[in-house]
Amino acid sequence: VPDGNWLKDSFNVQNRYFSGESYPFYVYTKNGDYFSDQNQLNVLTQNLENDRYVTSTPPVDSWYIEYSIWATQNNIVLNSSSAEFVSGLNTFLTTDGKFYADDVIFNSDKTVIISSRTQAFTVDIEDGSFAVSALDSFRETSEDSAPSFSPIPYSEVFLFWDGFRVIASQTVRNVIVAGVAVFIVTLFFARERRRFVD
Repeated sequence: VPDGNWLKDSFNVQNRYFSGESYPFYVYTKNGDYFSDQNQLNVLTQNLENDRYVTSTPPVDSWYIEYSIWATQNNIVLNSSSAEFVSGLNTFLTTDGKFYADDVIFNSDKTVIISSRTQAFTVDIEDGSFAVSALDSFRETSEDSAPSFSPIPYSEVFLFWDGFRVIASQTVRNVIVAGVAVFIVTLFFARERRRFVD
């Protein structure tokens, strides 16, 4: 498209202001003592909000933060006992917090939290190396924030982002191996040609 054309100007605006794409992801927490280590859930949310690869719009969405707000409004003390913490959470998830019902998994009698998840969105991902850096940051932030829960950040696109890391190293390795192979074959044929000429 020639310079000065309205289409090229449109492409320039699109590339400058609308490049990349934001992706949703979850940080899954495993079985742990959600009552004793509830501060780690709070730290996890705060650190995700401060992660440079996590966008602020939409904000990080944590069932724990919403439960804490709801508990304060309903005069429920979250640090009194494990039983009260879980009982209050069950009430929250069946009333005002129904939106978060799928974010917390209990055992069969709903007395122990088995797993939970917190949702966040990435900033616009510009390219493969940016995606790999973002993924590394999500993993580090999650593990440092809530070590008791062995958190796992996950989105389907993360599988492809891990592939970017492998693609770069595999490509370099394959080019080096191919170059060495070509050199050896060329050396062999050059020697054979010289022997044939002599």
